[in-house]
Amino acid sequence: MQTLQFTRAAATTTAELKVQELVSFLQPFVLRSSGSMAVDDGQKDSFSALFIASQIGYAHLREDERIAKIMDSLGIQDLYSPQRFGKMIRQLGTLQQSGQTFNAPDLFVDFYTMYSGLSRLVDIKNTCVTFLETEKIPPLSPGTEIIELRLLDYDSTGVESERVQEFFASLTKLYAILNQFLNASDGRLMVAYVDSGSDLLVGFQCAKVLADIMKGLFTEFWEKVKFQPFDDFQKKIEALSAGLTFVGQVKAQVDNQAITEADARVLTHRVMAEMTVLVGIGASLPQDEVVETVDNRKLLAEKRGIKLLGTGNDDSKSSS
Repeated sequence: MQTLQFTRAAATTTAELKVQELVSFLQPFVLRSSGSMAVDDGQKDSFSALFIASQIGYAHLREDERIAKIMDSLGIQDLYSPQRFGKMIRQLGTLQQSGQTFNAPDLFVDFYTMYSGLSRLVDIKNTCVTFLETEKIPPLSPGTEIIELRLLDYDSTGVESERVQEFFASLTKLYAILNQFLNASDGRLMVAYVDSGSDLLVGFQCAKVLADIMKGLFTEFWEKVKFQPFDDFQKKIEALSAGLTFVGQVKAQVDNQAITEADARVLTHRVMAEMTVLVGIGASLPQDEVVETVDNRKLLAEKRGIKLLGTGNDDSKSSS
């Protein structure tokens, strides 16, 4: 698992499980310094609502295999057991003041065990985010944004250096083409950070308008090609580019007479060619940025080495 995957999973986990909200709620019951307060029906209802929301979040998180492993490693399945929460709700119903827990050892143990366990989760999340993410990712310059791209490790044996070279070369070409089209005020493409684990994750910092277009291209282009069999992928460029937001932007420039139709065709072809190269070497948006309804890793691996008809990389042309 990549470092950033872990830190973001930790942040997602604490948010979905309502950890910080539960810690704040439990403080008066376990810390004398917080002072005693009246326990009314509103507070009892608040705790019940937090319990329900956290259980929904827990069930949702367990659908993600990576996060489920992290939660199991941290012992969250025991901390968030319905039996534990149910017992605490019943105990809360017997209290009139939060400070009464200090005179009831059995009750105090239950509340403090939950409080200390949740506080530990907050500390782990904050430490990971601070040292493994915040210090790793540089602050953004005005008008810029980061686009993260993943280079797939097909066989879980590492990413070949040749593929890494082609990834950076093709992405640089794609960026230069788009920058020439938009003439962004800040046209620099910077590598903000690199993270590895199984796949290679690279954060590129660039002008926001260009980052938005590239994100749109990777999302929409992938949706067009992911279910295409390899044999059917060798097709005219119009079929791949039809309906892409980028193509609509190019057409708008033609309509405004900013570029000619001939230039628009060349521009579209060059962009589609680089997108095909990038998909063919296993480049994509990270899974967390894509609505996962299918196994994108498997589909991306099936596109390994695809070529676009009409590019200089078409093996069928070189062999004929």
